[in-house]
Amino acid sequence: MEGMLGLHGWQWIFILEATPSVLFGICTMVGLLPDHPSYFKSPQEAHARMSWLTLEEVSHHFYDTSHAPSCPPSSTNKDEHSINVSPSNVPPPSNAAWLLFMDIVRIVLTWRLWLLGIIMCMASTASYGLGAFLPTIYTENGLSEDVSNLLTTPVSIFSGVVGFLFAKMAEHYKMP
Repeated sequence: MEGMLGLHGWQWIFILEATPSVLFGICTMVGLLPDHPSYFKSPQEAHARMSWLTLEEVSHHFYDTSHAPSCPPSSTNKDEHSINVSPSNVPPPSNAAWLLFMDIVRIVLTWRLWLLGIIMCMASTASYGLGAFLPTIYTENGLSEDVSNLLTTPVSIFSGVVGFLFAKMAEHYKMP
């Protein structure tokens, strides 16, 4: 894409990588994507649609109005989307102070968190190592730059497919 529309190749990479993030951000700003449990009619509906939150977390956001938007940007009727302060079938959060010092200590000492961090460091190191040096290795072994970049593409596609499959597997088995 070098020279296309007067832009260098590296400029196209920045544009192509930023476009999805910018589009999702705009969709969230205009109300196409919910950004808070209070956009739903009940804590149960919010929990069903935002399955990564526990029912206690969802009900906490229904009771705690300090972080909630008053009305979603896409709606003009405040009564329809107002926060339900007293749902009868959801118990209130067990403690008023949501994150106490001991909660933070408990979270930091969770072995799953550390395991995830180690896995992410190892995956990032391998990914950046392959992405940065594999084309150079191919070029140093006598292949042209175009061919070496084409040979690097299947590695990136494979890692993307594996990442997607692991995410679907974690979602299916309700893994954190």
